[in-house]
Amino acid sequence: MLPIAVWGAVGWALQVPQNNELIHAREQQGDGNLAVALNESALYLGSAIGAALGGVLLLQQWPVSVLASGAGIVAALGALVQLLVLRRAPTAGRVRAESH
Repeated sequence: MLPIAVWGAVGWALQVPQNNELIHAREQQGDGNLAVALNESALYLGSAIGAALGGVLLLQQWPVSVLASGAGIVAALGALVQLLVLRRAPTAGRVRAESH
């Protein structure tokens, strides 16, 4: 149970700094709250879709290891997309950090 508790705590703890960055990134346009709302909606939609797909796979009696492998693949794809975005705009984080 400890790994699950840590995973849950870390997962939810990441939303606050992410939403803070969204607000700062969109404050010039005046729609930071909208960006946070869309981000949260996407998060909950992704969780619901993942839970539904996992439930369907379990209903079809797929091995539980398939769920773990699928989650790992989705996480790896997400990390890859993030790396590609950071490479395309490598100075975005530095500009924000230097402005403080």
